Amino acid sequence: MASDAQVEAMAAELYRRKWCDAPFSAPEMEDLRAALNAAERAICRRATDIPPPKDGDHALIYVVHENAKWAAANDFYLWQGWHTATWTDTPNPGWTWHGMLGTITHVRPQPPAPDRETSRG
Repeated sequence: MASDAQVEAMAAELYRRKWCDAPFSAPEMEDLRAALNAAERAICRRATDIPPPKDGDHALIYVVHENAKWAAANDFYLWQGWHTATWTDTPNPGWTWHGMLGTITHVRPQPPAPDRETSRG
């Protein structure tokens, strides 16, 4: 499993290459994908492992679009991502969110709001 420092270094390199048009080699992509998958497993639970939500509950959901399976290695991340969602019991029970359509693969409780202002900008 990749350490936090390794994941951060890979994410920084991914960001740098995205803006510099430097493609990853196939082994680098596999290392990056493995590290990100390990990090994802460490911070979230499968959607089926959480207790049933109540009307109005908020969560972070991970959505994978159908096109992700056809995306090139450098574009794969464009077809998946985290979104803020709200559970609704009516008219059809389920998560509602604005953003990418697709399959919800992970659900994570929404973190609490900060107790105080943490930055000024």
